[in-house]
Amino acid sequence: MRSGGHSMRVLLYTGKGGVGKTTLALASALGAAQHGHRVCVLSSDPAHSLADALGQPVGPHPRRITENVYAREIRAQVELDGAWQSIQAWLRELLREEADALVAEELLAFPGIEELVALRAVREVEQTGDFDVCIIDCAPTGSTMRMLRFPDALRIFMEHFFEFERRGARLLRPLVRGFDAGRLIPREEFFDAFERLYEEIDDVRQILLDSERTSARRLHYTARTPRSSRLLKPRPK
Repeated sequence: MRSGGHSMRVLLYTGKGGVGKTTLALASALGAAQHGHRVCVLSSDPAHSLADALGQPVGPHPRRITENVYAREIRAQVELDGAWQSIQAWLRELLREEADALVAEELLAFPGIEELVALRAVREVEQTGDFDVCIIDCAPTGSTMRMLRFPDALRIFMEHFFEFERRGARLLRPLVRGFDAGRLIPREEFFDAFERLYEEIDDVRQILLDSERTSARRLHYTARTPRSSRLLKPRPK
């Protein structure tokens, strides 16, 4: 559990690809761990550069790298399979064939889905209470900016359109029951799942807006930090 009951700190490393975000994220994690903090390094980069830098596999669940340091790579499809089952079920029904589960998964891979999944992952790390610090090895700048803007865009939709859509579905559902068009109307579970998703993302928005907890480091040049690679090597006994 977090020491002293303090809120988890969040540190984002951003910048274009190849400037050393992963290297510095790992170096910061090791430095924090040496001061007794439990750290989770979370990679939102679809290139999976975290595993490459460590020279060992990193999956969608926290993996112990060294004392007090854990690493996790975000895998969008794995996250979606667990979080959006009701939405996928509606898409399969819409497609009319249970065999089209793969197509339903592909329909969920809309632009911005990686950013949405990354935000949920930050909340999951925070909710475990196992870490003092979450260091995010961000995707290149464009994807990171979309990730940071996503909560506000989703909030606008929820405040101005969501209830209208939900009420419309409730009104139409009895009228089209028994007709082929009925499958076009999302079930109530669809809206429940979307509302839960919004609540989770809004929790992350509050974390990101809290300057006492969250800070960012934007890298503009290629970082050369050979010391970080030495830190990852086991010390001779």
